[in-house]
Amino acid sequence: MSDGGGDFGGGDDGGGFDGGFDDGGFDGGGSEGSFGGGGGGGGNTVQGMCCACLLGLLLYPAALGFTGWNEKRAVCRAKVLWTAEEEAFDLDCNDNEAHGLQQGDLGYLNCPLDNATFQQYTEENSFFSGLSGVTALFGSPVSAAAMSMEVQMLVCVEYCAKEACRRRRLEEIDEQNESEIMAMGTAEELDWNATDEEHETWQPLRRLRSHSSSSSCRKECVEWGYKKEWSKTLGASGFKDNGRAERACGRPNPLSAGNGLSLGTHEDHAPSGQVRTDGGAWRLNDAQMKMLPIDVSVPAVAGDQSFQQAGVQPPPALNRGNTLVSQGTLLTCTAEKVGCLRVSFMKSAPKTITMLGAISDQPGMMSEEGWQPPDGFLCKSQQPLNRICPKKFEFDLLRGGTGCNEGPTRDELFATMKSENSTTTWLYRLIGFLCTWLGLCMILCPITTIVEMAASMLDNITACIPGVGCMVDMMTDMIVGVVQSLICLISCMCAVSSFFFVAAAMWMIMRPLIAIPLFLVGVCLCGAGCFFAHKGKDHSRDRHAKMHDGDLE
Repeated sequence: MSDGGGDFGGGDDGGGFDGGFDDGGFDGGGSEGSFGGGGGGGGNTVQGMCCACLLGLLLYPAALGFTGWNEKRAVCRAKVLWTAEEEAFDLDCNDNEAHGLQQGDLGYLNCPLDNATFQQYTEENSFFSGLSGVTALFGSPVSAAAMSMEVQMLVCVEYCAKEACRRRRLEEIDEQNESEIMAMGTAEELDWNATDEEHETWQPLRRLRSHSSSSSCRKECVEWGYKKEWSKTLGASGFKDNGRAERACGRPNPLSAGNGLSLGTHEDHAPSGQVRTDGGAWRLNDAQMKMLPIDVSVPAVAGDQSFQQAGVQPPPALNRGNTLVSQGTLLTCTAEKVGCLRVSFMKSAPKTITMLGAISDQPGMMSEEGWQPPDGFLCKSQQPLNRICPKKFEFDLLRGGTGCNEGPTRDELFATMKSENSTTTWLYRLIGFLCTWLGLCMILCPITTIVEMAASMLDNITACIPGVGCMVDMMTDMIVGVVQSLICLISCMCAVSSFFFVAAAMWMIMRPLIAIPLFLVGVCLCGAGCFFAHKGKDHSRDRHAKMHDGDLE
């Protein structure tokens, strides 16, 4: 753990007793290592310890509150699904007035879609703004419930090609010669970095040690690299090294995609009520249309006109002469050049639709707001139920990850939603437990920090004593390791107990008919364990008493 040899006597740093450690050591006057503050790591270590402890005091109760909220959310969501499974009406694909349904009733529908009611997409649609000059883009109109268009541009990207870890106390030194820099300490490495073609300097590097302060070593990028890559956003307009960027990429990044296109992924859906089921009895509303996954590739079709790459990229206007098709993707270049565009297309065209939601006031349509479940004990204002399949994957704080494939039966749909609730519950439980454990570790971190600082001080005090310093160093390393392991174990045990206590308390409140019997069983098992342990001690005591009596006889 010692960072360097001690210097007993009057040194350049101010005389007195220099322990030789810059990260919070005992320095008799140096600018960096005064114990308890100054410019070095000691003060920063104490500040970090205090900040971590305060954050732990906030994180620990917040994690327990999150755990309790998750258990409440899981129970309430399960009740909603049970109620919905019992109350949902099976709707008729050809009749939207069967069962005498009223507005707000929950209905389940599983029917084939009439693809004749899909939207017809061509390059003339306003959605494909900027592509109207590319005639017969798809060959024939694309029939789909929704389509997406992804526009990417080849841009010049900057990245860090080389990093150096600069020592803080030497950042201002830029004119000292090699011998002066090497005399700064034995714990430093020197890395020859050419920062300029005509000027080279030594950049001192410092080893990152387990007990060093992060503030004494700062990573900096000393060399920038540049490459071309496809992006859905505009590239940077300026770089750290414009000359190298131009040599690597050929030209600056364009300021816009031009030609009426905008970079990114864009979606378009058929209007609300246009897409119908077979027979025309039921229609999809706007919210349901936006839930549909757009996951089927639509290839662009090559034209008859010969391709000639435009000299300026991106071209001011796209047409069949300055575009080509490769593997179904529309391109403006054959060679990689900054500013080149590529455009790809996807569609949504499901054959069947499964819907679960509330009947709206419009005949043959479900409400966009969804079915509002009834309030229950501690379960008020629950999130409405509005589900269709197929559905693209989405993540919601209350429901977790939701998504489903095409054509599930009623039982399969509810099984999927129950599985989603269970998965989300266990995911949140894991997050809650880890945050609880982390909060306790942060609360107890002052103990570990104080032990480390004391061990580091002892290491540096004894470092100058031959044959003793290395032994003390090994012993302090062992002591610090044992303390860290004990703190980790204690915080884990406390986290487990507090986590289970909060979860059990919520189940006692939310589901007492299940939680109370389980609690009683647990108490009985604990009592039985204590009873048998006590009996075992009695038998052992009687056995020793008999052996003692036999010896006396």
